[in-house]
Amino acid sequence: NHPILKWQTGGSPVVPIISSISPNHGPSAGGTTVTINGSGFTGATAVKFGTVNAKSFTVNSETSITAISPAGSGTVDITVTTAGGASGASAADCFTYTHDVQEFPEKLNQVADKEWVITFSRPVSLDEQNLSKVYVATDANGDNQVEGIRVEAVPGNDCQIWVKPPATKWTAGATYYLILEPGLQSITGKSLNKKIRMKFTIQ
Repeated sequence: NHPILKWQTGGSPVVPIISSISPNHGPSAGGTTVTINGSGFTGATAVKFGTVNAKSFTVNSETSITAISPAGSGTVDITVTTAGGASGASAADCFTYTHDVQEFPEKLNQVADKEWVITFSRPVSLDEQNLSKVYVATDANGDNQVEGIRVEAVPGNDCQIWVKPPATKWTAGATYYLILEPGLQSITGKSLNKKIRMKFTIQ
């Protein structure tokens, strides 16, 4: 009698590859539903945002996964792990955590020399770090900052600052955004933990 030989066919498990994610950003609190596209996702055992496991994930197909982002900060690589290993990091898998934004009511039809007074709950010093976190922009994201604005302390009140227009004043008919960035600190070290934004228009 001859032994029955059983042959196992097939190569090594496939390493997953991420080709794109959508969206590629979400709030720092987490909870964003992210669609991960690529290949080799069958049998995925883990999806991570940086070093943190996704809150949950569903393998839709060999080429698609839906994952819920955990809380985080900064820009991280999303990785998918299967029996073949973990996907390699690339620009295609980068997910950026954004700060929550608190919107103040719009202020419409302001005069060209309008000055804004911002009141804080704690005393604030206008050091270099804080000055960089108070600005006016022509877009909601704050990418196009207005040059020449003046951020000054209000005399006699260290809980208030002035935001004054450039010497050329605000442009008639224009729309602006007054923005305070996270990280702005009080003199006791208490930091602003979200972006503050107020839209205003000039008559």
